[in-house]
Amino acid sequence: MEKTVKRKLSIVCDNIRLQRQIKNYTQGYMAQELSISQNAFSKIELGVTQPSMKRIFQIAFILEISVSNLIDPAPAITLNSLSHDNTVKISAAG
Repeated sequence: MEKTVKRKLSIVCDNIRLQRQIKNYTQGYMAQELSISQNAFSKIELGVTQPSMKRIFQIAFILEISVSNLIDPAPAITLNSLSHDNTVKISAAG
């Protein structure tokens, strides 16, 4: 069970980063909106710090997405969808 939880948390953290990049928001901007340091926000994206439910709701609000989409992203939009220049390539799932 612990491996499953870690994997799910990793997906959430990766999706936070992906959604931030889609919006062209910097870590600094996100940190400012959350009233935390850029380093603290970076640790959330890296999975070093586990965000609280309150923080997840705040992040979803800033990114203008639902909490459910932040926790369980659509399969067609994944980190693999990012090219090397951080542009998003969306492809049909399946």
